Amino acid sequence: MADFPPNEVSVRLVKGEQVAVVNSDGRLYAVGGFCTHQRISLRGSYVEAKWLWCWLHYSAFDMETGAVMDGPAKDPIPVYSVRLEGEDVLVSLDETSAAAS
Repeated sequence: MADFPPNEVSVRLVKGEQVAVVNSDGRLYAVGGFCTHQRISLRGSYVEAKWLWCWLHYSAFDMETGAVMDGPAKDPIPVYSVRLEGEDVLVSLDETSAAAS
C-alpha cells in the first residue's frame, strides 16, 4: 500500500481503463478516473474522508457509492471493488458500491 500515500489520488490504468485509487485514512477506494462533469482526470483531486473533490470545478463524489454530493457534476462516477493482497492492490472493473476496509 506504500504506492498509495494517505489522502492522495493515484490514477492507474487497469485493463485500459483509468481508475483513481485512493487511500483515505487507511481505507482503499477505487473509482472511475474521470470527473463526470467535463471528463477531467481526477488526478490531483482532494480527499476528505469518503469524499473526492474534483480539482477543477469542485464537484464532490462519495467514493463508496459514486453519488454526486455537490455539483456541477450531475452523473455519478463508477465505483470498483478493491482489495489488498499482500503488497498488491487488486481492482476489479465490475462496478460495485462497496469499498475495501
